[in-house]
Amino acid sequence: MEWYLVEAMLDEVIADADADKDDEEEDEMNKKYIRMANSMSDSILRGLGFAGAAVSVAKNVAIKIAQESDKKAPKFEEAAWKLLEISPPISSKISKFRSAGRQISWNRKEIREKGLSLENPAAMAGAQIIAGATNLPVDRALRKIDNVQNALSEDAEMWQRVALLSGWQDWEIGMDDKKKKKKKKKKSTTTRKSIR
Repeated sequence: MEWYLVEAMLDEVIADADADKDDEEEDEMNKKYIRMANSMSDSILRGLGFAGAAVSVAKNVAIKIAQESDKKAPKFEEAAWKLLEISPPISSKISKFRSAGRQISWNRKEIREKGLSLENPAAMAGAQIIAGATNLPVDRALRKIDNVQNALSEDAEMWQRVALLSGWQDWEIGMDDKKKKKKKKKKSTTTRKSIR
C-alpha cells in the first residue's frame, strides 16, 4: 500500500521538475499538493476493499461536480463517467472507447488527408477500439512503434531518445511542440511559394 503513496508523490514531483518559478506558481503548487493528497487518499481507500472504493468514487464524483460548477459552461455529465471508476477494468475499457471517439472527432480532416498509414489518427482510434473490446494491447504496440520512430528521428536529443524508449510520449517531453512548429513553418513556406 505504501508503494502507491510513493508513486503518487513521484508522479507529482516529476511533473513539477521543469516548472518555472513565478508568482502564480504557489497557487499551482497548492493545486498539485491537493491532487497528490487526493491520489494518496484514493490509494488508501481502494486498499480497504469495495467499501473504500465506493467512498473513493463518491469523493471523486463530488470533486468533479465542484470543479465543473466553477466553469462557465459546466459539463456535469463528466462526473457521471467518474462512477465507472468503481470497476477499474470497465472504466479502462470505456476510457479507451471514449478516447477513440475523441481521436476521430478532433482529427477528422487529418484522418481524410493521411489515408492508410500509421501516422493517421484513425490507426490509434482503431487500436484503442480493438484494445477496449478484446484486451489485446494493440494501442500500446502502436504507441511503442511511434516512440521508437520518434527516438530514431534526427531531431531527438539523447535524453529524449532515452525517455521515448522508456515509454514516455513525445508530448510529455516537449517533442510534440517541435513537430507542430515544423509543420507550421512548412505550411507557411508552401503558402508563400503558392502565392508567388
